[in-house]
Amino acid sequence: GYLFAYHRTFYQKSLRKSIKRQYAHTPYLQNDIIIDFYEDRCEEYFGDTLIRNYWKDMMEFKISDELVIIMLNKNRCILIPKAQIPEQLAQLESLIDQVSRSEE
Repeated sequence: GYLFAYHRTFYQKSLRKSIKRQYAHTPYLQNDIIIDFYEDRCEEYFGDTLIRNYWKDMMEFKISDELVIIMLNKNRCILIPKAQIPEQLAQLESLIDQVSRSEE
């Protein structure tokens, strides 16, 4: 009883506060993020910053029902909601398939 009430009330509130605080102090999340895809890399633009992520340096790709997940390393990934890219989704999945086959 008590553990469930604690988890349901205090833990969830604490988690929400922590996430909001992290979001507020992360410049990456404070800007629109644009991701361009190329045969050898993807480029992330946010604010005045450009980050080039080369396919050869990435860990893996994961595709779920709702997300395309690009694992850059064990601590960082790019999450792309499929609902945000309906017109480009088939192209992106094709590129990921092509990159995955070439990296094997």
